[in-house]
Amino acid sequence: MPAGSTVGAWYLAWYLSAYHRQRGHLHEDVAVWRLDLGAATRLGDPARELVAHRGLGSACARVGAHAEALEHLNRALALARDTGDTTQQAHTDRALAQVWHQRGENERALDHSTRALRRYAAEGNPAREAEALSDTGWYLALLGRYFEGRVAREAALSWFRRHGHRSREAAVRDTPGVIARCTGRHGEALDHHRHALDLHRLLGDSHAEADTLDHLGHAHAALGGRAQAGESWQRALELYRSQHREREAERVADQLGA
Repeated sequence: MPAGSTVGAWYLAWYLSAYHRQRGHLHEDVAVWRLDLGAATRLGDPARELVAHRGLGSACARVGAHAEALEHLNRALALARDTGDTTQQAHTDRALAQVWHQRGENERALDHSTRALRRYAAEGNPAREAEALSDTGWYLALLGRYFEGRVAREAALSWFRRHGHRSREAAVRDTPGVIARCTGRHGEALDHHRHALDLHRLLGDSHAEADTLDHLGHAHAALGGRAQAGESWQRALELYRSQHREREAERVADQLGA
């Protein structure tokens, strides 16, 4: 492949990845990142190879290929350490946290997320620090540490709202709803999920919309709104199937059956 085409392939993944994630084209995202990794390897540029490994690892995680995801992310982390790039180490720790969470190992997810948070704070990177704080709050909540999780997520939400980061605000908005539901505040949960859903739809993020619809269904069900819960879960099921998210689709189908 000519050098210009190789560089073009490397940038292609960057431009397409956000679109693929938002539209739920997850297998297409894996394919593009594989192309990107090949291009980065041919360029002989460790920095680009690092980013390509991290991108492919994250894409693999989103389709459930966790073993391959960990392989690529650990390679990215090793490259970041070799080059002394603490920012890339933090980015990769965040990605590793997400994979361990998907595997149900939230203690390990929290460990990686906390490492990322410390690195971003040490670098004086407030935007990334807020993102890592948001992640950390989510993992704390999943481990039953609801108060700590809520404090972390609300601090992150405040920063995103002040600085107009609407996509991140939408993502964070959903978690206080989950925490509220887990602690019996179902009306509050409903409000958070509805707000998050509006933002996801405004931003065209159907991948996140599916997850929020699932959460919204649980909030409705807890309040006795069986019909509303069914409507939310049915729409979530349609989105999950269109996005080839089979594990999530099977779970929501079971909820509808029950």
